Amino acid sequence: KLSEEEFGSILENPQVQVWLNVLELEASDGRHLFRLLAKGQKFVSVDEFMNGVKKLRGHSRSLDVISTQTDVLALQAQTQEILVSLRVLLQTQFPLSTRALSPSEPSHCKAARKEAHG
Repeated sequence: KLSEEEFGSILENPQVQVWLNVLELEASDGRHLFRLLAKGQKFVSVDEFMNGVKKLRGHSRSLDVISTQTDVLALQAQTQEILVSLRVLLQTQFPLSTRALSPSEPSHCKAARKEAHG
């Protein structure tokens, strides 16, 4: 397995740069390429490197699309974590309020409950 630092050193090798150029990939942004191939991990195996480079082969747009997909997946995960934390916070801080905001409860029931509780 390769760390990001080791990966960067390999990309400095002129033969590797030629190989990547033949595949129409830029070696200039090694950190970005590593992050795409590592998929959130701290290391990239040789197989992940080879399969990832083959996947990225072609136009630079492929790299942009895969980069965008990776970013979107990371944002989705972060958004989900925030949503779960927010639900927990609301349920612990405002147990009646969150129930009162339930979309399935008719508005006249909400008003009656509000009057009953003050």
